Amino acid sequence: MNKKQFRKFESARIYVQNLKLKSVREWNAFCSSGKKPKDIPTDVRHVYKNYWDGWRDWLGYEKITWLPFTESRKIIRNLELETWKEWGEYCKSGKKPHNIPVNPHQVYSKDWEGMTDWLGNAYLPFLKARDEARKTCGANRIES
Repeated sequence: MNKKQFRKFESARIYVQNLKLKSVREWNAFCSSGKKPKDIPTDVRHVYKNYWDGWRDWLGYEKITWLPFTESRKIIRNLELETWKEWGEYCKSGKKPHNIPVNPHQVYSKDWEGMTDWLGNAYLPFLKARDEARKTCGANRIES
């Protein structure tokens, strides 16, 4: 089927938005299900490239306002998760607040210091740990 046989962009987008799909994964599953009309392309970004304004626009779901990094990290640290695997399981559980991203390393890239920092189970670098210990224990130290 060539480009001329597809629905006009606006008509196709309205049809798709009425499906209430919430992710690209759901879009791909819909395309594979056999339920997608033949006059709506699977590769919408290519076919409608002159109209394309992102998946949120195509699928019609509202933009999420993420919690600030430090607030999200504090919530996640309180869960006492220890690994990427546990993080993934938590994300799939349905318990994760909608305004904390599944991919925090992408959303918070300028603040991101790694998964151990995100989960709160990182060891402090030596110099930072030493400084923290000195603050906690006082300035007294033994000189060798």
